[in-house]
Amino acid sequence: RGTASASEILAGALQDHRRAVVVGSRSWGKGSVQSIFELDGGKRGLKLTTSRYYTPSGRSIHRTAGGEGGLVPDVVVDLTPKEAREMVEHQRKEYRDRSHGEDGPPQHIDRQLAKAIACLKGEQVHRDLPVTEGEEKK
Repeated sequence: RGTASASEILAGALQDHRRAVVVGSRSWGKGSVQSIFELDGGKRGLKLTTSRYYTPSGRSIHRTAGGEGGLVPDVVVDLTPKEAREMVEHQRKEYRDRSHGEDGPPQHIDRQLAKAIACLKGEQVHRDLPVTEGEEKK
């Protein structure tokens, strides 16, 4: 959550081509492009959606009013509202500390990052990934 456009396009392409296992929660679903058309000599404008982003397999990234869209990760690790708030607070604090030259060990436990690291280390075995044509499921 909290991602938009470019990161969703990249994650969707990697997922479609089976080059990555996406870990986390459903993405925001910012898969549209708006263009602003000036009116009245630039005093007013009209913003229109002029394009949408799709993954290589044709999945729409854009979230609709019904809540469909965004990318669904291969390994779902949803954060509680409290965890999400704590993560934002931690990121803000980390940014402030780094901008003032302070450095130290991370004080926040990120369950999504921990699960992603477990996947990289082979501790998380994910057997439910879709099998593409010509591959066998083990």
